[in-house]
Amino acid sequence: MRTRASAALVVLLAGCSLPYVAHVSYGQARILIGRISIESRLEDPSVSEAEKAKLRLVLEVKKYAKEEIGLAASSSYESVYDTEGDPVAWNLSACDDDAFLPYTWDFPIMGVMPYKGYFYREPAVEEAREIKAAHKDVLLAPVSAYSTLGWFADPVYTPMIAYRDEELANVVFHELTHATIFIERDSEFNETLATFVGNQGAVDFFLAKGGKDDPRLASAARAASDDRVFQAQISALRAKLDAVYKANLSREEKLREKAKIFGDFKNDFATKVAPTLETDHYAFVATHELNNAWILALARYHGDLEVFAKVHAKLGSRLRATVEKLKEIARSDDPRKALTDFVKD
Repeated sequence: MRTRASAALVVLLAGCSLPYVAHVSYGQARILIGRISIESRLEDPSVSEAEKAKLRLVLEVKKYAKEEIGLAASSSYESVYDTEGDPVAWNLSACDDDAFLPYTWDFPIMGVMPYKGYFYREPAVEEAREIKAAHKDVLLAPVSAYSTLGWFADPVYTPMIAYRDEELANVVFHELTHATIFIERDSEFNETLATFVGNQGAVDFFLAKGGKDDPRLASAARAASDDRVFQAQISALRAKLDAVYKANLSREEKLREKAKIFGDFKNDFATKVAPTLETDHYAFVATHELNNAWILALARYHGDLEVFAKVHAKLGSRLRATVEKLKEIARSDDPRKALTDFVKD
């Protein structure tokens, strides 16, 4: 499964359980202490030229994000943290197994959130097991990057260096978007917005950098196109399941129908949808366990991408203007209504 960056893994969690506070505080502190500046890595003769090229690209993307798109000036992505081959973190989310009712955690700083971050897999697995026992669908996903929303200077994590150039640029744009625009208690708005800006930012960046013949431009455009196709598929799947969950059926009947719908989706996706996709980003669908938590996690990142595309088109397909308008929308009393109203006007 292609890993998407989690929105935030905040460490100042007064009021949460002490073991979790200790876990997250230690994990974040380890990263802060273990970072090495990109400048030092670029000067180190033992660092491969391939890695140096990726790090130079990160600095270019960051400069472009600030100067051309208007994303927040930040000290993030000026250092590197070596995860020694492991994911930087683990993201736990859950949902009722017979309804789209997300399991949530209440953090004093972030408010109610539909996911919880762990730096180590073992405690995440333990909590996931406990939640699953209460008739919940669970998703535990590795995370290769995350944003602290400006609380700290986020480094480039070494798993990111293995990304293709267009994927690396996308992640940096995505995370810098979180540091620029963030609406409390609306993770789907935040993540879908960051997905749109990451996708479009990568396309614009490589067009500016290499022109229309840059192969990375075509690759970035293909990824964005596949994201839109996949979002439509997940929306349709969610609607089918939601109709079953709201029907006057017993729990057992709902679960049987759920299993059938997921089975049909996998088959149709493999035979009808996958052959039309231009990337391998969604090859995981064939082998991945599909459940309600998985759908809600995908919805957070691929919610209504089209509404952001309409904003962008209405503003002349100028990403800087789009970001400025979305900043304005985010400051309104009802950002979702403001977004819909702007598209309708």
